[in-house]
Amino acid sequence: MNSQNKIKNQTLSPSVLAIISLIIIYAVLFLWIDRPLAKLAQEIPADNIFYKISSHIARIFAPSHLFGLSIVIGLVGLFIVFGFKNKLKAKPYLLIGSAGIVAFLIAGILKILLARYRPIEFLDHGLYGFHFLSTKYEFNSTPSGHSTMIFAVLGSLAAVFKKHWLWIVLMLACLCVGLSRIIVDAHFLSDVVFGGYVGLLSVYWVRSFYA
Repeated sequence: MNSQNKIKNQTLSPSVLAIISLIIIYAVLFLWIDRPLAKLAQEIPADNIFYKISSHIARIFAPSHLFGLSIVIGLVGLFIVFGFKNKLKAKPYLLIGSAGIVAFLIAGILKILLARYRPIEFLDHGLYGFHFLSTKYEFNSTPSGHSTMIFAVLGSLAAVFKKHWLWIVLMLACLCVGLSRIIVDAHFLSDVVFGGYVGLLSVYWVRSFYA
């Protein structure tokens, strides 16, 4: 019990600090950065190479897209199965799979509860802020689901293999996915940051659970 309480205490303090820092950063972005950045992203032409790449990323990994959904469910399920079958080395597989599940659930619940207007609603109709309690796509901007899942899955991979170069590569991949969501006006910057926090915190919590 003592060791379990110690782990809980060691997990609680960093988690609280992370959540407080997220609230501050989110508030700053929400108040002063999100709107001008969304307007700037709107000016990017559809034939721009970065816009084209971002559009492909959005289509492939969209939760509503059958292929994207299959990838997410398949990877998470695969790691969970490997974790239970390979008991001697179960933790790495369980960490990756469980972090993905936890992040997916947290992001899904927050999207519905907060129901923030997406950039397209702000740009086309002047709607900005939170609708609260809605499952409509137009009102489910925060946190970014793409960012949440990519940070959770790739973040857990980085935590498992513990290679500095791999951590840098994976985090760059996460940032590219997050940036793509802003370029196509699917999310505000604060949504992407929020998603990154949720993904990495999910990895941290699951890792502490399996410690």
